[in-house]
Amino acid sequence: MRDVPEARVSGEQTFGGHTPLRCAAGLSTHPEALDALEQACTQVMLALGGSPIACALVFLSKHHVHEAEPLARHARIALNTTNVLGCSAESVIGGTFELEGSPGISVLAISGGGVSIHPFSSDEVPQRLDEMSPEAVSILAENLLGPRDTLRGAIMLADPFTTPVIKLFPMLNRLLDGKPLVGGMASAAADPGSNVLLAASGDAVRPSGLVGLALHGKIQLDTVVSQGCAPIGPNLVITKCKKNLVFEVGGRSIFEAIREVVESLSDAQREQMKQGLFVGRVIDEYKQQFGRGDYLIRGIVGVDERSGSVAVGDLMRIGQTIRLHIRDGQTAREDLEMLMDAQQLHGAPVGCLLVSCNGRGQRLFGRPNIDAGTVCRAFQPMEPGETRAKIGHAIDSQPGPVPLAGFFGAGEFGPIGRSNFLHGHTAVATLLRAPLGT
Repeated sequence: MRDVPEARVSGEQTFGGHTPLRCAAGLSTHPEALDALEQACTQVMLALGGSPIACALVFLSKHHVHEAEPLARHARIALNTTNVLGCSAESVIGGTFELEGSPGISVLAISGGGVSIHPFSSDEVPQRLDEMSPEAVSILAENLLGPRDTLRGAIMLADPFTTPVIKLFPMLNRLLDGKPLVGGMASAAADPGSNVLLAASGDAVRPSGLVGLALHGKIQLDTVVSQGCAPIGPNLVITKCKKNLVFEVGGRSIFEAIREVVESLSDAQREQMKQGLFVGRVIDEYKQQFGRGDYLIRGIVGVDERSGSVAVGDLMRIGQTIRLHIRDGQTAREDLEMLMDAQQLHGAPVGCLLVSCNGRGQRLFGRPNIDAGTVCRAFQPMEPGETRAKIGHAIDSQPGPVPLAGFFGAGEFGPIGRSNFLHGHTAVATLLRAPLGT
């Protein structure tokens, strides 16, 4: 065993009659999988000081996929919990560190006497709910996610090659009834069958499908979904479309509307357009005004001048309000900073799960650790001369009061309003807190 840094733990939030809600995180860059897991788990156990763990999240970089089964078994033993959920990823995150392209294992543990766990997997998820009565849906929700009156949200991890997540989300939203669903897509593999998922029950390690756990009791999931885009031009109402193809907005060609917006842009905004042009569709059409967080961002995936259509990465319908958006590194960083500033009003959480798109990181920002650093900095200023992550070391993933762990996903899950969606190019931070009054 290598030396591990001095353990720190989140500020305690106490339940009446229960042990406090606490989280601890561990991170290691050791190139040997079992050594890396041991280092990360040791950090967690030292930080919690023997408090029982309700569940743990374990994320492993692509370098450790071949050791997934022994890693899953050892994690359950080392952390003394059967509820270990995890996945493989292109890169993992811990504290202020984003270990892009290098070996890493990141762990986040949740401890607290008032929290209970209900595991689920794709084996139990039906393909459709269209013909089910409300009573049948209620029974299914309780079987899949546990009692609805104590449900606080769910964490889900999925394989992108075998899971039709976009088709599943309407059903999952109906089951969750406004509760958040967070997590993301495993990202270690470029081909089907090469990702791994760690199921939160038994010793199951699977290369396909989805795994998850529902959180119940005295825990609160506050989500920050940073889509990293800035709106341009006016709101537009779709007047002609077919599936994901938009032909007309406001009774005129979508091409004409886009051309008008582009001509009104500054030189700086046109430079930003080189990163791509996006469509934001309004989630809640009943609002009087639409702000930055009211749009679900989707990419423009193609254009057909012959038919006069623009293809959007989502199904569209007549009457929807949309607005064009642009994105670059500076806009994405400012958007996350603004959203995290708002979270400061609620105080520091006890822990954080961060899922960032694998198209962010150095690919978007040009330098590492931007998303993780921004989330941590919201609650604790970074110390000067931040230590660089070194291969083979246990890394302090708890630089302040907020233990943080996560991964770079091939798609991120998180709510906009009361509905959950699959996102791309986002950073989704799930801040774990004890509910007010507990």
